[in-house]
Amino acid sequence: MTSWILLAVIAQFFYATVSLLDKYIVTSGKIARPARFAFYIGLLSSLTILVFAFGWIKLPFENIQIPSYKNVSTPSFKVIVLSLLSAMTFISALVSLFSALKKADASDVIPVVGSMSAVFSLLLSVVFFGSALTPNFLIGAVTLIVGSLLVSLFHFGRKVLLFSVVAGFLFALHYSFIKLVFNETVFDNGFFWTRIAIAVVSLTLFLSLKNDKKTENHGRQKRHVEVGWVLLDKAIGGIAGLLSLKAIQLGSVPIVQALGSLQFAFLLIFALFWGNKTPYACGENCSSRQRLQKTISIFVIIIGFFFLFI
Repeated sequence: MTSWILLAVIAQFFYATVSLLDKYIVTSGKIARPARFAFYIGLLSSLTILVFAFGWIKLPFENIQIPSYKNVSTPSFKVIVLSLLSAMTFISALVSLFSALKKADASDVIPVVGSMSAVFSLLLSVVFFGSALTPNFLIGAVTLIVGSLLVSLFHFGRKVLLFSVVAGFLFALHYSFIKLVFNETVFDNGFFWTRIAIAVVSLTLFLSLKNDKKTENHGRQKRHVEVGWVLLDKAIGGIAGLLSLKAIQLGSVPIVQALGSLQFAFLLIFALFWGNKTPYACGENCSSRQRLQKTISIFVIIIGFFFLFI
């Protein structure tokens, strides 16, 4: 197997693990509310600006360097607005995703979110960047929508479907705003200010949660437990992100994107073989008929992914 394909496959395995961990955290009560989990993830995402402190280190790779404070400048009004929009859509997408995961299995929610995000991303690339749709876009989009509806029909109601579709749209919008920021300024500057924006939006969310009695009643004694689970979740997600970016650097972007559907396959494998052997909070505690329905739905979605990106 080509090395970059192997990296992409491993990355999707870790992404699937993160999805299961997300489900366990929001369902088991490790964290009081999806919004609180979104705050933690957002805050940790913003802390990646600490990498700028190591900008003086020279890497032995051509055209790849650690971001440096030397390349950070005062942002224009447009960069500020786009950065804040990217942050707000990111945090809102997380809240929608975790709200869906609290009520349904990861192997049902994640394929729908991923499918909608892929379709909306390609549509938004036409709107914002004048990109051309892939030749098989219509076939892929219809297949993904059919697969998503099959999941919804058999496994969750309209509310969870709405949360999932909204999450997919918001993730697509977030990445579109990120791309617009990088079109306005250099990478280091755009990366820095989008992280600062995520910190601002996350802290705003935290202040609103602080006045929420339901959140206050969660108790201080559980805060250290919350942070521990979030750090584990973010660490695994960080590894997945690095492996995915490296695969993109070394190989074909469309193929890496299409391989993103392997995350759904890994979730399906977990549901089929270990779902009923894990704590209820992990989800996937389903009957033989439900396993068959999951299998059909996810394979339809995987086929749609390949039509969309190949």
